[in-house]
Amino acid sequence: MVTEFDASAQRDPLQQFLSATDAIVDAPLLTESDYVRNVLEFANTKNPADLHALRTMLVSGVKLQGQVYFHALQDQLNPHLLALREKLEKQVETIRTDTRKARADLADEVRRAGERIAIRPSYIVTNSGVEIFHRHFPADLEAAVGYALLLLLDPTRGYGSDLCRCKLAECGRFFLAIKPPTGRPRRDYCCAEHLEAAREKSSVDRVRAFREREKAKASRRHRTRRL
Repeated sequence: MVTEFDASAQRDPLQQFLSATDAIVDAPLLTESDYVRNVLEFANTKNPADLHALRTMLVSGVKLQGQVYFHALQDQLNPHLLALREKLEKQVETIRTDTRKARADLADEVRRAGERIAIRPSYIVTNSGVEIFHRHFPADLEAAVGYALLLLLDPTRGYGSDLCRCKLAECGRFFLAIKPPTGRPRRDYCCAEHLEAAREKSSVDRVRAFREREKAKASRRHRTRRL
């Protein structure tokens, strides 16, 4: 028997959404920060398996490390994913280098994304109290990516001001500023290995430049003696 409440719930979009998303998920949920970091990783990688896995994670709203998904094993890169990744790389670079232009260029896109993602709080009761989590329900990958762009453009969040790009020529990955317990944040290189590689290259370049200067001096002295 269908009660009056059930009939009302069927007509109420909010109740329909709550009913459809009421299942408990064992996997850890993606946070705001996770969405930003995973979308930056989407812009960074060209590996087909990584792109498919990131799409699955961003759309599902849960962390999927250590789990196998059929689409993530495809050898052929989905052309749509590649086009989206290339577009995203340019958008993130614009946010990094010219925030004012990015806000103007992306205004419509992030507004549409905000209209196509829902965020629902959930909670668990622990011995110390209540822990609140939020699960994200983007309509599709474009909505998930647009949501992360929205977070990067929000000056109250700080993600945009922390956005960096690795200066190592062989890398160029986007990342959020690395903040050690003490000292200044690292914004130039995405990892300690690339920082060390840049230092080694700089040292080699200095030695090469010194040798070239010494060679030029010797050449000038030789010409002077001949005169």
